[in-house]
Amino acid sequence: MATNRATRAATRARISAATGAFVLPVVTPYEWQVFCEHLSAAARRRGTVRVRIGAVHCEVRLGSADHVRRRCATCACRLHTVAFRMTCRDLCLRCARRRLGEGIVGRTNTEKTP
Repeated sequence: MATNRATRAATRARISAATGAFVLPVVTPYEWQVFCEHLSAAARRRGTVRVRIGAVHCEVRLGSADHVRRRCATCACRLHTVAFRMTCRDLCLRCARRRLGEGIVGRTNTEKTP
């Protein structure tokens, strides 16, 4: 029973902001794409949102004026409109998607995140 709960938790993304929270499934590639699009849009609307998939946590923030000059801690590309803060580091969308995908049960590091 506990294993089923852990599996269900790791195939759902919880997105929360000051105004509320909701849960999206993230099992199929289509659901993963919808999740990523919604996450970026929510950050643009609300300024800051938090997301959790399994044990992986992330804060998504709208960039500030000096934010454009900052770089991703993983790949060193420029951060654009939205930054993903994970483990005290700012990540670009591509690197954050890869890291968040690691929290999904059944997804391995070698699988290509859409």
